[in-house]
Amino acid sequence: MIRIVTAASLAALHAEVDDAWDLARQSREEVAEQWAARLAVSRELIEERKALTGIARTAIVQAEELSQQAAQLRQAFTAALLVMARQAARIRQLEQAGHNAMACAACEAPVAWQDCPTGGWWHHLDHPGDGHDAIPMPASAMEGGEEA
Repeated sequence: MIRIVTAASLAALHAEVDDAWDLARQSREEVAEQWAARLAVSRELIEERKALTGIARTAIVQAEELSQQAAQLRQAFTAALLVMARQAARIRQLEQAGHNAMACAACEAPVAWQDCPTGGWWHHLDHPGDGHDAIPMPASAMEGGEEA
């Protein structure tokens, strides 16, 4: 069968091909726009992830530093509690032994015991100067102090 192609049918075919090309071009442009938009969103997400990763790393470093500080504070608190317990025990021991009846040799004012991890010392509440050493209070002063 022989088909006779006329100028009108060629023109119609040519128009259909042009329409198909236009549709293909429009589809390519739409796909390119969609991919460009998705690429931009992907880039934004990548940058956001980088920023969040940096923030997370900083938070991890800060958490480690805070953990170390907390450990140091726990050690210091434990040491302070130990010193306090030792001081309380020493105070009870001194009170039981009557060693809280000490006076200054220079001015005869009462003095108190200051405990420390390496020992301790007697001291005035208000330090009057050098040359004030603690001595046991005389029995008469202790009796007079107890009555008052």
